Amino acid sequence: MRGAQLPDSRIWFVRAEHNNAVAYHFLENGIVHMGWGIGPVSPDDSQNDIKARLRKLYPDRSQTTLSKWAREIREFNQDMLVGDTVATYEPRMRTYHIGEIKVLLISFEDDVTYDWDNDHVHRVEWQYRVGRDILPKGFAKSNLDRRSTLHRLSAEASAVMKRYCSE
Repeated sequence: MRGAQLPDSRIWFVRAEHNNAVAYHFLENGIVHMGWGIGPVSPDDSQNDIKARLRKLYPDRSQTTLSKWAREIREFNQDMLVGDTVATYEPRMRTYHIGEIKVLLISFEDDVTYDWDNDHVHRVEWQYRVGRDILPKGFAKSNLDRRSTLHRLSAEASAVMKRYCSE
């Protein structure tokens, strides 16, 4: 279905680990996840608080990297809301999956197998797919291929993705 009825808002893009290696897990379990093993993050935790916790776990990482990770963790835990639109990329099928956040910061049930740090998980209802190859030439590279774990698409890029949504 083209022209899906998604909220008129910018899309959050969540990378499923390095090279989207665990996208299948996001899709099979209806989640998006991020975290570097720092444990729960409270709404009162500042970006500097999060960065200090990261520094203890990753003393060899640059200040720039730690600042970027701290910003992403804070945004994931404090800025994403129920009803927000989220996307991830599944490389084997060259497909972007788009859904709606249904529950924030869930805990895993016993029936979910998950071998990675699971401190920061949102429940998602995956609703649409967009094939990478049908997007305008150069669109994915300039709007979706950032190396960050979390970023928010521009309003223009979000509108393009929504135009190409299919069930």
